[in-house]
Amino acid sequence: MATNGITNALNTRMRLSGLASGLDTDTLVKQIMAREQAKLDKIKQKQQIDLWKTDAYREVTSSLQSFYNEYFDTLSSKNLKSANNFASFSTSYAATTSTDYVTVTAGASARAGTYKITLTTKATAAALSSTGSVTGDVFGINVDETFAKEISSANNNNVFVLTLNNVSKQITLENGTALDSTYVDKMQKAIDDAFGAGKIILGTAKDASGNITTETGKPLKIFTARGTDSFSIGKAYNTGADDIFSANPTEDDPLTIGSDNNKFVLKIGTDAYTVTIAKGTYKSAGALAAMVQEAAESAVGGAHNITFSGASGKVTYSTTDPGGASVSNLEIDANSVLGFDISKTPMGNKIDLNAKIFDSVGQFGEGSPLDVDGTSEDITFSINGKYFRFNSKTTSMNDIMKAVNADTTINATMKYDLTTNTFKIESRSTGVTSKLAIKDVSGNLMAALKINIPADPVQGTDAGITVEGISDEPVTIVRPNNSFTYDGLTFDIKADFTSGGTVEPIKATVVSDPTKTFDYIKTFVDKYNELIDKINDKINEKVNRDYAPLTDEQKESLSEDQIEKWEEKAKSGLLKNDSILSGIVTQLRSALYAAVEGAGVSLSSIGITTSSNYEDKGKLVISESKLKEALTNRSEDISKLFTNSSTVSYYESINNSTLKSQRYKESGIAQRFSDIIQDAIRTSTNNNGAKGSLLEKAGMEGDRSESTNLLYKEIMEFDSQIAEMNKRLLEKENALYEKFAKMESAMEKMNSQQSWLMQQFGGGS
Repeated sequence: MATNGITNALNTRMRLSGLASGLDTDTLVKQIMAREQAKLDKIKQKQQIDLWKTDAYREVTSSLQSFYNEYFDTLSSKNLKSANNFASFSTSYAATTSTDYVTVTAGASARAGTYKITLTTKATAAALSSTGSVTGDVFGINVDETFAKEISSANNNNVFVLTLNNVSKQITLENGTALDSTYVDKMQKAIDDAFGAGKIILGTAKDASGNITTETGKPLKIFTARGTDSFSIGKAYNTGADDIFSANPTEDDPLTIGSDNNKFVLKIGTDAYTVTIAKGTYKSAGALAAMVQEAAESAVGGAHNITFSGASGKVTYSTTDPGGASVSNLEIDANSVLGFDISKTPMGNKIDLNAKIFDSVGQFGEGSPLDVDGTSEDITFSINGKYFRFNSKTTSMNDIMKAVNADTTINATMKYDLTTNTFKIESRSTGVTSKLAIKDVSGNLMAALKINIPADPVQGTDAGITVEGISDEPVTIVRPNNSFTYDGLTFDIKADFTSGGTVEPIKATVVSDPTKTFDYIKTFVDKYNELIDKINDKINEKVNRDYAPLTDEQKESLSEDQIEKWEEKAKSGLLKNDSILSGIVTQLRSALYAAVEGAGVSLSSIGITTSSNYEDKGKLVISESKLKEALTNRSEDISKLFTNSSTVSYYESINNSTLKSQRYKESGIAQRFSDIIQDAIRTSTNNNGAKGSLLEKAGMEGDRSESTNLLYKEIMEFDSQIAEMNKRLLEKENALYEKFAKMESAMEKMNSQQSWLMQQFGGGS
């Protein structure tokens, strides 16, 4: 077997050895190199141990991270720093509807009792809203009105596009001359065939119950079955220009001309003509061009100096007219005769938030005060003193709402309600201190959105609640927010409520309920014991010194199963008596039993102690009766024991030993645990540029420490040593082969001389 990868590559060259001497040169070289190879294997084994150690440390880091996320992340429902998780009370209500108005949550400092609530007032934000749908009704001509032109395909006015909830369909109408009730029924059938019955309904009026009627002499309107449905109308087109002048018709791929692509508009100079070609299947550009030539001459009344050709494989055209020529798709527009004015699109029952405002003035409804000319800053308004300026040609309502909502300095948001088709601007905060002052400067956008602006700023209202049972007299509490805490009770106001007459006060009964908090603490203790078990297993794991990492040569002689079992033993005890892990365990144990200022209780006094079994190595045990008794009688003290916090922040303390000592002294168990774990797995750095101790040692995947930790640096150093040793081994091996080659050459000469002498002394007789 070759001694290493580089030597393997070298040995691929042909080496004819031992021909003269009869020696097995390869075996001799391997034996001589064995001692050097052993040195290389030792370095590789050390490197492998570092790789395994990295994984072992990161496994502990992952366990600590999971424990931290569950019990010390402020967003976690199990946050050990939250006093609410130590509230040994439950709340019940006399009436099931009470929680529609308010919920009462008892904290750790609450008192058991029955609380009567006679009044709740919900806090509101300062707000201004559209007074109605910003688009208005979509309506056409009066029912029974006679058209100036009849509806027909010949007049190119029998089709329009109707879009319902982003699905567009072409609606083709029958020929007709008057919009009588019968024709309305025919239009309705065409719409029903396209979208299904009952989704879009034609009529002249819709009452409060949603019933739609049609009356003679009133404008025809379009309604949707549901307020959440969105529709718009637009023009249809005959796509003859697109299809005829882009096709490359052949026998295998002919162009079919039908009623939807048999026409186009031909413009020569300043004159425009509608060209209609015969329907059919065209298998060459020449035949198609000839038909287009004939139809064009018919439309313009002669050749008119325009020529169509199919020589290039497509239909092309040229003209000698000084004004030039062009072709375009033909509008098939029923809207003009139906009275739907879509000159400024889109036109529908909802505002199009993505349409540029200048191009879609019509969407704001007939008589809208919107006044834009497409110039820079033609839309200007202010909210709470901050001016917003927009160009209507480049700006949509979505753009405006994004700009308003992104500006946190104005303390306001702008929202669109699709169901009611209205806009609302309101302050982010609630209470009487929240104010909203709006001004239309140019463009009249706010007026177009039907937002009536009062002379004085509008303001929100405070939340209020009147409670009996907190003290001898009823207490009225006023706050700017709908959720607040008073005397250990957290009130969450959901709706206004007033008792009196037949309306009874809301009765909320708070009773001691240690079971919930007991289960919470027990779960935490169980998780803590699991974590300590995992770390202690690493610290106390047996070291198998007879199982070093396998060399490449050893692996070649073993099966995968044998390698796996060997490496399992070789990995054992990698973190035996590790100082970092031992330090974490020691700190956690100390944090449990060091006195917490102001708590008045300790873990042992409430029934949580260290196991007397030496093999448990510091695991906690709970006396159920003692803990439940403490939760009943001293729940507030227990809350302080766990949740007390320091005035010194963690990031202030990591760089200052004095502040760190102060923070530890003032902190409850939760904050101490949080700090200890952060000291181990922190991804941020202290003044010395150091991250958490485990990250400094082995790093964390996805973090910069993954390639800057101590073990990584050792692994890279081993890489350098391995590369250097491989180079030396290759040089030594080549030198040995060269020496053996010289010996073989010398022996070959000696053998040749011996043979010659033998011939001289008698070999020639």
